[in-house]
Amino acid sequence: QQADFCLEPAGDTPYRKSLADSLSFGCIPILFHPMTDNANEWLWHGWKDASRVLVPRDTFVSGNITLEGLLRTVPEGLMALMKRTVMKYARRFQISVEDDLEGDEVHMMLMGAAEYASRRHHHSPSGKTAI
Repeated sequence: QQADFCLEPAGDTPYRKSLADSLSFGCIPILFHPMTDNANEWLWHGWKDASRVLVPRDTFVSGNITLEGLLRTVPEGLMALMKRTVMKYARRFQISVEDDLEGDEVHMMLMGAAEYASRRHHHSPSGKTAI
């Protein structure tokens, strides 16, 4: 609960629970695979770049960079911004059992689905309502 960064190695699925856990603890996730980085767009929309570190996978695997070396290059001001961003938006990765406030994962998924459906409806090639 005291860590600034939490490792998120590629697992069996890019939709890892540990990512939500890390963000919930206010930890900046360190991602090692582009699939994990591209997952959860509806939850991470607009704030992902200011809340995670994406390690260049091939460079890391080949040994051309180390995790310690990479993290030493993160300026203190950027790390503070990332921590503030995580604290502000982490609720989007949590599911509220009370259904008390907007902005939890269920709400964000429904909003993302509605926006996606609206875009598909407006861009239907025939001009007819898409079902």
